[in-house]
Amino acid sequence: KTDSAPVFFELEFRIPSDPQDARATSSLPSQQEGHAFESREEMARYLRTLIIADLQKKQAATNGQLQDFGRRPPVALCEHFLEYSDWNLHAARQLYRSAVEEYLDLAAAAMRAQEQENPSEQAAGAPAPPEQSSGLPATEGAAVNGEGPGNNGGSPKAAAPHPSRKSPALELFPTFEGDDTFLVSEAAERRGGDGDNKGEGLKIPAGPGEYDVVLHSDKLGMTVENVLERTVVRSVIQDGAAHAAGILEGSLLVRLGSQSTAAMSHFETIEHLKQVKRPLQLRLRKMPNHRLERRRSEMSALLQFSRPSPPAALVMRVKQRQEAMGRKFAS
Repeated sequence: KTDSAPVFFELEFRIPSDPQDARATSSLPSQQEGHAFESREEMARYLRTLIIADLQKKQAATNGQLQDFGRRPPVALCEHFLEYSDWNLHAARQLYRSAVEEYLDLAAAAMRAQEQENPSEQAAGAPAPPEQSSGLPATEGAAVNGEGPGNNGGSPKAAAPHPSRKSPALELFPTFEGDDTFLVSEAAERRGGDGDNKGEGLKIPAGPGEYDVVLHSDKLGMTVENVLERTVVRSVIQDGAAHAAGILEGSLLVRLGSQSTAAMSHFETIEHLKQVKRPLQLRLRKMPNHRLERRRSEMSALLQFSRPSPPAALVMRVKQRQEAMGRKFAS
């Protein structure tokens, strides 16, 4: 030890629970400069020990807010911090502390933004429970628009959801919340009137990106897909009725004559397309490709998580059979 080379011994940062990290500090060089260690990896491991202890203290002080930040940084990351700090142990440790503080500030800012977006839920202390329903998309959608049972004859006043809680349809499909791409025609529908399938109901003003077409043939000449229980045009057959009418791929079916699809499931929309008389006037809305792809991926994720997991015994039998087949072919 010399006066020009200060010592940074902090024995309280030893972590006996991890033998790889809890190295005996007495075996480390007395100087904490980069050239005093036997290797850069040894210096990075010592920095990792100090960082883990700092994170454990911070974890206790912040009630577990650091659980996603990573309590045990890899040695390679510690080596990067040392390299950025010119192999100054104290500076690298302070730099990592600053990164942790910045992470906590960002997490707090995100939480404040979420509270501002949902002021009613924050005031109530907890989100409102979803309303009881039969679980059918069509029934819940109809309740939103005042067309279902229990809405006082379907009056518009009874149909309007309370502004401080989500509508049942949004409880079923939370991805629709705050996205007017699917819901923009709802207000226009409430302002309009009723009509027949020839288009009297389409006197309602069209929303952004919407267009009207007329189908004269029973054969549609297009394929449709289910995207979160809304019907979207998947492909248009060349020289078919849909192609002649000017229907574009990636368009959402908004209205079938006087009937809005917002209160219908995908299956009901298809049945209505089959049964309604021709000519049929349709209103569609062209969807942006990036938004449609996002909805498709959400639909795929919902289907994947809704599938029950196979029993553990079945998984084990399949695995054993695969291993047996592998040994058979290997021999």
